Amino acid sequence: LGLAISRKILRLMGGDIHLESDEGRGTGFYFSIPFSIAAEQFQSGAIDLREQQPSPCLEGKSILLVDDEFINITLAEALLDRMGLSVRAVTNGREAVEEWKKRRDFDCILMDIQMPEMDGFEAVALIRSHEAAGDHVPIIAMTAHALDEDRKRCLDAGMDDFISKPIDSDILTGLLLRYLSAGDLNNISSAPGAD
Repeated sequence: LGLAISRKILRLMGGDIHLESDEGRGTGFYFSIPFSIAAEQFQSGAIDLREQQPSPCLEGKSILLVDDEFINITLAEALLDRMGLSVRAVTNGREAVEEWKKRRDFDCILMDIQMPEMDGFEAVALIRSHEAAGDHVPIIAMTAHALDEDRKRCLDAGMDDFISKPIDSDILTGLLLRYLSAGDLNNISSAPGAD
Protein backbone atom coordinates (compact mmCIF):
# COMPACT_ATOMS: atom_id res chain seq x y z
CA LEU A 1 0.00 0.00 0.00
CA GLY A 2 2.80 2.43 0.91
CA LEU A 3 4.56 1.76 -2.37
CA ALA A 4 1.36 2.38 -4.36
CA ILE A 5 0.77 5.68 -2.57
CA SER A 6 4.40 6.72 -3.05
CA ARG A 7 4.17 5.93 -6.75
CA LYS A 8 1.00 8.04 -7.16
CA ILE A 9 2.61 11.00 -5.40
CA LEU A 10 5.81 10.72 -7.42
CA ARG A 11 3.89 10.48 -10.69
CA LEU A 12 1.92 13.60 -9.77
CA MET A 13 5.28 15.33 -9.41
CA GLY A 14 6.42 14.06 -12.81
CA GLY A 15 8.63 11.32 -11.40
CA ASP A 16 8.47 7.60 -10.81
CA ILE A 17 9.66 4.84 -8.50
CA HIS A 18 11.20 1.49 -9.31
CA LEU A 19 12.81 -1.40 -7.49
CA GLU A 20 15.70 -3.74 -8.03
CA SER A 21 15.64 -7.08 -6.29
CA ASP A 22 18.45 -9.60 -5.93
CA GLU A 23 17.62 -12.92 -4.34
CA GLY A 24 19.54 -13.31 -1.13
CA ARG A 25 20.70 -9.67 -1.14
CA GLY A 26 17.45 -7.76 -0.76
CA THR A 27 15.46 -5.14 -2.58
CA GLY A 28 16.38 -1.53 -3.33
CA PHE A 29 13.77 1.13 -4.02
CA TYR A 30 14.73 4.12 -6.18
CA PHE A 31 12.80 7.18 -7.24
CA SER A 32 13.35 10.13 -9.52
CA ILE A 33 11.76 13.57 -9.60
CA PRO A 34 12.60 16.18 -12.23
CA PHE A 35 13.70 19.54 -10.81
CA SER A 36 15.11 22.65 -12.40
CA ILE A 37 18.28 24.14 -11.02
CA ALA A 38 17.62 27.59 -9.62
CA ALA A 39 19.28 30.34 -11.61
CA GLU A 40 19.94 32.36 -8.48
CA GLN A 41 19.84 30.96 -4.96
CA PHE A 42 18.96 34.18 -3.16
CA GLN A 43 17.47 37.48 -4.20
CA SER A 44 19.84 40.41 -4.11
CA GLY A 45 19.93 41.77 -0.59
CA ALA A 46 18.14 38.77 0.92
CA ILE A 47 19.37 37.44 4.23
CA ASP A 48 20.36 33.81 4.71
CA LEU A 49 18.93 32.94 8.13
CA ARG A 50 21.48 30.18 8.58
CA GLU A 51 24.18 32.86 8.79
CA GLN A 52 22.08 35.52 10.49
CA GLN A 53 23.05 36.67 13.95
CA PRO A 54 20.26 37.12 16.49
CA SER A 55 18.46 40.42 16.00
CA PRO A 56 18.93 42.83 18.91
CA CYS A 57 15.17 43.54 18.64
CA LEU A 58 14.36 39.88 19.26
CA GLU A 59 17.15 38.70 21.53
CA GLY A 60 15.88 37.60 24.92
CA LYS A 61 12.20 37.98 24.04
CA SER A 62 9.97 35.21 25.35
CA ILE A 63 7.82 33.05 23.05
CA LEU A 64 5.10 30.58 24.01
CA LEU A 65 5.09 27.94 21.27
CA VAL A 66 1.93 25.83 21.07
CA ASP A 67 1.87 22.78 18.78
CA ASP A 68 0.88 19.15 19.25
CA GLU A 69 3.45 17.75 16.80
CA PHE A 70 6.89 17.00 18.26
CA ILE A 71 8.68 17.57 14.94
CA ASN A 72 7.02 20.99 14.50
CA ILE A 73 8.08 21.99 18.01
CA THR A 74 11.64 20.79 17.44
CA LEU A 75 12.02 22.68 14.15
CA ALA A 76 10.39 25.86 15.45
CA GLU A 77 12.49 25.82 18.63
CA ALA A 78 15.69 25.53 16.58
CA LEU A 79 14.66 28.44 14.36
CA LEU A 80 13.55 30.63 17.28
CA ASP A 81 16.70 29.79 19.23
CA ARG A 82 18.85 30.97 16.29
CA MET A 83 16.96 34.27 16.46
CA GLY A 84 17.98 34.67 20.11
CA LEU A 85 14.48 34.06 21.48
CA SER A 86 13.60 32.25 24.70
CA VAL A 87 11.02 29.52 23.97
CA ARG A 88 8.57 27.65 26.19
CA ALA A 89 6.76 24.90 24.26
CA VAL A 90 3.46 23.22 25.16
CA THR A 91 1.42 20.67 23.23
CA ASN A 92 -2.20 21.85 23.36
CA GLY A 93 -4.43 24.84 23.96
CA ARG A 94 -5.25 23.91 27.56
CA GLU A 95 -1.55 23.85 28.46
CA ALA A 96 -1.07 27.16 26.62
CA VAL A 97 -3.78 28.89 28.68
CA GLU A 98 -2.36 27.45 31.93
CA GLU A 99 1.19 28.52 31.05
CA TRP A 100 0.04 32.01 30.02
CA LYS A 101 -1.93 32.42 33.28
CA LYS A 102 1.16 31.38 35.30
CA ARG A 103 3.60 33.73 33.61
CA ARG A 104 1.75 36.41 31.64
CA ASP A 105 5.10 37.75 30.49
CA PHE A 106 5.34 36.14 27.07
CA ASP A 107 6.17 38.64 24.36
CA CYS A 108 4.37 36.57 21.71
CA ILE A 109 2.43 33.32 21.33
CA LEU A 110 2.77 31.09 18.27
CA MET A 111 -0.47 29.07 18.28
CA ASP A 112 -1.28 25.95 16.28
CA ILE A 113 -4.97 25.68 15.45
CA GLN A 114 -5.83 21.96 15.42
CA MET A 115 -4.77 20.27 18.66
CA PRO A 116 -6.18 17.70 21.08
CA GLU A 117 -7.88 18.69 24.37
CA MET A 118 -8.33 22.34 23.37
CA ASP A 119 -7.83 23.87 19.92
CA GLY A 120 -6.16 27.19 19.17
CA PHE A 121 -9.43 29.08 18.74
CA GLU A 122 -10.69 28.16 22.21
CA ALA A 123 -7.29 28.87 23.78
CA VAL A 124 -7.11 32.33 22.20
CA ALA A 125 -10.65 33.14 23.35
CA LEU A 126 -9.71 32.26 26.94
CA ILE A 127 -6.44 34.22 26.84
CA ARG A 128 -8.17 37.28 25.37
CA SER A 129 -10.95 37.09 27.99
CA HIS A 130 -8.36 37.14 30.81
CA GLU A 131 -6.19 39.96 29.46
CA ALA A 132 -6.38 43.04 31.64
CA ALA A 133 -7.28 46.37 30.06
CA GLY A 134 -4.32 47.53 28.03
CA ASP A 135 -2.55 44.17 28.12
CA HIS A 136 -2.32 42.45 24.77
CA VAL A 137 0.02 39.62 23.85
CA PRO A 138 0.48 39.19 20.09
CA ILE A 139 -0.78 35.77 18.99
CA ILE A 140 0.26 34.41 15.60
CA ALA A 141 -1.74 31.47 14.27
CA MET A 142 0.23 28.60 12.72
CA THR A 143 -1.84 26.32 10.54
CA ALA A 144 -1.70 24.06 7.53
CA HIS A 145 -4.96 25.63 6.36
CA ALA A 146 -3.84 28.51 4.15
CA LEU A 147 -7.01 29.79 2.49
CA ASP A 148 -8.18 33.39 2.89
CA GLU A 149 -11.21 32.17 4.85
CA ASP A 150 -8.87 30.37 7.29
CA ARG A 151 -6.87 33.57 7.78
CA LYS A 152 -10.07 35.57 8.33
CA ARG A 153 -11.34 33.04 10.87
CA CYS A 154 -8.06 33.29 12.82
CA LEU A 155 -8.12 37.09 12.83
CA ASP A 156 -11.82 37.16 13.77
CA ALA A 157 -11.03 34.82 16.69
CA GLY A 158 -8.62 37.36 18.18
CA MET A 159 -5.31 36.32 16.69
CA ASP A 160 -3.08 39.13 15.47
CA ASP A 161 -1.63 37.40 12.45
CA PHE A 162 -1.40 34.14 10.56
CA ILE A 163 1.37 32.02 9.08
CA SER A 164 0.76 28.85 7.11
CA LYS A 165 2.65 25.59 7.59
CA PRO A 166 5.20 24.57 6.67
CA ILE A 167 6.64 27.65 8.33
CA ASP A 168 8.70 29.91 6.07
CA SER A 169 11.54 31.23 8.24
CA ASP A 170 11.70 34.57 6.41
CA ILE A 171 7.98 35.22 6.91
CA LEU A 172 8.16 34.16 10.57
CA THR A 173 11.14 36.46 11.15
CA GLY A 174 9.26 39.35 9.54
CA LEU A 175 6.20 38.73 11.70
CA LEU A 176 8.24 38.51 14.90
CA LEU A 177 10.12 41.70 14.05
CA ARG A 178 6.80 43.37 13.35
CA TYR A 179 5.27 42.43 16.70
CA LEU A 180 8.33 42.35 18.98
CA SER A 181 10.44 45.31 17.87
CA ALA A 182 10.84 48.03 20.45
CA GLY A 183 9.47 51.46 19.71
CA ASP A 184 6.83 52.32 17.14
CA LEU A 185 5.42 49.00 15.95
CA ASN A 186 3.45 50.67 13.19
CA ASN A 187 6.53 51.77 11.27
CA ILE A 188 7.44 48.20 10.39
CA SER A 189 5.93 47.07 7.12
CA SER A 190 4.02 43.86 7.01
CA ALA A 191 5.95 40.64 6.70
CA PRO A 192 6.66 39.37 3.21
CA GLY A 193 3.85 37.14 2.04
CA ALA A 194 1.83 37.70 5.21
CA ASP A 195 -0.86 39.78 3.47
